[in-house]
Amino acid sequence: MASSSFMNKQTVISGVTFATNNFMAILDHQELPNEFHIIQDFLASSPLKYALTEPASISFKSVMQVWNTVVFGKGPSGTVLMQFEFNGVIHHVTPAVIEEALHLPIMGDNVPDTITDSTLFEFVAKLGYNGEVKRYGNLFRTKLKKEWNFFFDTISRCFLNKTSNVDALPSGSLKIGYSLIHSTVFDYGTFVLKALSDRKSDKLGSVCFLRFFQLIFNHLCPGAIFEEDVVLPICRITENNVKSLVNSDKANGFTSNAYIPDEVRLFLQEKMPTLYGSVSDAMGQDQ
Repeated sequence: MASSSFMNKQTVISGVTFATNNFMAILDHQELPNEFHIIQDFLASSPLKYALTEPASISFKSVMQVWNTVVFGKGPSGTVLMQFEFNGVIHHVTPAVIEEALHLPIMGDNVPDTITDSTLFEFVAKLGYNGEVKRYGNLFRTKLKKEWNFFFDTISRCFLNKTSNVDALPSGSLKIGYSLIHSTVFDYGTFVLKALSDRKSDKLGSVCFLRFFQLIFNHLCPGAIFEEDVVLPICRITENNVKSLVNSDKANGFTSNAYIPDEVRLFLQEKMPTLYGSVSDAMGQDQ
């Protein structure tokens, strides 16, 4: 199957409306200014890379097979579960299956949510949030330096059940960001399943999460071939999105370098020692 083209607005294909979410990240240095490279490298070396960038191609019939037959329910512990049908076979999707299909950290069952609101508010403040940090409804990634604005924009556009109001900084994005930086436990499988379920049940009529549905289908139905298929475009973050991040820096009056946590520096020293043997020197900043 040929590579997919890119889509950045709601699109109708073969009579089906596809919404813009589940974006593919920009992790190539050549596409962004130098100041974003450390965040790109952190994401590209993280356990989220596969979920942020795959697959390279999306099949119309694969996605629609899942979308049209999917059923969501809850397990004994209240965990969201999913199933879909293909060629007469019912495929069951648990949080563990999501983690395998998206190559996310394998967490097992009944993962505790140990990241408190106060921890997240302290986290945002330490990253240099330009404003009051007291409640989620009043938090916006546009009040962070462009590097962290980009970091949370990437997470939100990829993982969240959102097609609008992407400037908000909700708890889900913060928890994913915090868990990545501080290597804490986060139940990615349950989080993604809930996002898929919420989007399917909102009855807006548009198909979403194309990349994730394709990855789930590929994982459970490997080698499936459809005749007369159509390659769907992939939602992808654009240079214009990134330009808006730079403009928000100017609007907030930010002049100093972005604060980079020691955890990020040490992680990059381990993963990319040739480039980040000394992260402080690479960033040109002292902590």
